[in-house]
Amino acid sequence: MELEERVASMENRLTKMETELPHLRESLDRNTKSNDKMTEVLSSLEKTMVEINFTTKAQDNEIKENKEEINKVKIKIEQLEEKGKFDIANWIKSNWVWLAITATLGIGWATKLIGG
Repeated sequence: MELEERVASMENRLTKMETELPHLRESLDRNTKSNDKMTEVLSSLEKTMVEINFTTKAQDNEIKENKEEINKVKIKIEQLEEKGKFDIANWIKSNWVWLAITATLGIGWATKLIGG
């Protein structure tokens, strides 16, 4: 009887395995498909990250170029502002002769009016 019990036990185990096998295959197939999709997503993500990195570098270069242009414009504006300022000392230095002549004539004309 011992042999019959062992055979019966084995038959029960075999039946149980045959019953579970299709479910295990389905589960394995689902896991395989899921793994394939995850691999595709990761590959796509890697490509996207490379593109983002490239775009970021391009934007960094554009920002640097814009900063350089802004600095150039600032310098030009400062130069124009300096040119636009009226420097009385420089004007007197360059026109002192005419100032002296005008002052002399003005004093002479004022003296004539007052004196006489």
